[in-house]
Amino acid sequence: YISNLSNNITSSYKSFNTGNDYLDGLLSLKYNQAWESDIEFEVEIRNGLEKLKMESYELISIISNILDNGFEAIKQSNNTTNRKVILNAYESEKLYCIEISNNGPMIPQQLFSKIFESGFSTKKSKAERGYGLYIVKQLVSKYNGTITLNSTDEKTCFMIELPQER
Repeated sequence: YISNLSNNITSSYKSFNTGNDYLDGLLSLKYNQAWESDIEFEVEIRNGLEKLKMESYELISIISNILDNGFEAIKQSNNTTNRKVILNAYESEKLYCIEISNNGPMIPQQLFSKIFESGFSTKKSKAERGYGLYIVKQLVSKYNGTITLNSTDEKTCFMIELPQER
């Protein structure tokens, strides 16, 4: 019994070293949520986040909102296998790039211009919804960054580009 329990705990827990202790905690929590929902959650942080000139709680809000949306999209889809959310962060020239993708349902192109508006939601239950991506857009803009969306039948990807501190 103990061996079986230990194997379950070990397989559902993963630690991260992003350069931000708060983000490490968030990613561990999200990893566990993904594991419980049978979603593969891949994280690749190629460089620490210390170059970002952003408050930790704001970075957490950005990443958490997009991850939550990805997990929920996959849960609502008919896909029962190969359910995946990927967080990839890396430096590119003078930018820090955070790419979050999932293989849930495609977001139609005609919604791209509305998706970051306050109160807009693609979810079936719209009660208290539609503020996450609006908040993300406001925070990214506050730090002179950009956020773009690309969505196909295979993958939906949010790309955030933020200036590095020099």
